[in-house]
Amino acid sequence: MAPGSTCMSIDGLDLRRRSDSLICGVLGPGLFLLLICILFYPGGRSADTEWQYNEAKFGDFTDFHPPIMAYLWSLLLDFWLDRFSIQLLHAALFATGLGLLVSRFTCSGWQYALAFWIIAAWPSIIIQQAQPWKDGGMVGALMLAGGLISGRRDRLWRYSLILLALFYATAIRYNGVTVSFCLLWWRYYDRSPQDGWPRVLRSIVAASLTAGLLFSGSQLVNGWLTGSRTYAVERTAYIFDLSALSLATGEYLLPPHMRSRPDSADLEAIRRYFNPIRVSHQEEPRSLASHERQALRDAWLSAIWRHPGTWLSHRWRLFLLTIGIGDGAYTPYIAPAVPTDLQRWFFAKIFEALVAGFFQVWLYLLLLPVAAIWGGWRRHLGILFLALSGIFVILPLFVIAPSHDFRYSYWAVVACVTAWVWLIRDLSLDAPRGWRR
Repeated sequence: MAPGSTCMSIDGLDLRRRSDSLICGVLGPGLFLLLICILFYPGGRSADTEWQYNEAKFGDFTDFHPPIMAYLWSLLLDFWLDRFSIQLLHAALFATGLGLLVSRFTCSGWQYALAFWIIAAWPSIIIQQAQPWKDGGMVGALMLAGGLISGRRDRLWRYSLILLALFYATAIRYNGVTVSFCLLWWRYYDRSPQDGWPRVLRSIVAASLTAGLLFSGSQLVNGWLTGSRTYAVERTAYIFDLSALSLATGEYLLPPHMRSRPDSADLEAIRRYFNPIRVSHQEEPRSLASHERQALRDAWLSAIWRHPGTWLSHRWRLFLLTIGIGDGAYTPYIAPAVPTDLQRWFFAKIFEALVAGFFQVWLYLLLLPVAAIWGGWRRHLGILFLALSGIFVILPLFVIAPSHDFRYSYWAVVACVTAWVWLIRDLSLDAPRGWRR
């Protein structure tokens, strides 16, 4: 049926029709990118983004932040000398993927626009576009992959784009590998010719192997960009945990090379600089030498082996803060230094949403299993695997989070809101129970 008509199909809009494609492009990604430019240009600034921008500008890449993002940023700067370029690219990835995904479960123009904007304008989702953070890039790439996976037709070019998007997501945020696994599981399960447990096991194995290859490949590329063989993706969490355990046990647990720094020379120096709920100032924006990287990893594993209870207590306290229990959301957004009147009004509204609870990660963590159970019971692959991906991106934070920043849970919020919009749309159709995308 034509857009604007009432339909009961569960197949969604047909993007091969010019009218459907035009509506999806204008009502969704087109307006979204225009809104992002109006609300957030010339782009936010934070310590993290400034480091990456300088790396992109001068071509000196380190493993302090994902070098592949800085490298892509440097390419964009060659064509468009504006720091907003990477931010706009990440927003375009997100909007395109969301548009494809929403077109899958809506069958008219007004339904598409309503579903797209409920998700895109959700306060704790849209505000993450205010900064060129790597989290925004990861979520944009994951959303593009999800949108492509949800499509009806399987083509080599589509599969190639899925892998490329997941590669980028994994390369700029290492916890992106857990979401990549879920999305690949969705893709392989949907295309498997088998049924029953063989179908489940085969899709899990295929998704695990592909996600592992993507992760290994992304780390090799990042290491190549920094001039080293490997990429010290986990060092921030290592230093954070070792500092916390040193103070808790009264024993200096950091590796010997850290003593050369004035902020970690001894326990008293650690105590002065250490913040128990986020990474301390003991990090520095440079690539680690191979022996330093190995020494950090060995010291971290040794400390956990010797003090497992202390480590679990430290990580549990931080995890509760990460999901918003005890201290609410931390750094949910950073307002522009010199905002316009419109931006000042917008960020005031976002603050009201923060107070209203839109940034409470624990609430989304409660809703995600409900959507996953419902998707499994109704045999709805899209809802099931989106919900699982939201859960899978939060749980590893217990081990890897170096602070309780809200942005670490960004994909979980996106997955939860999208899954529930899809679920409500499915209920309104009263569609028959049976496996579908």
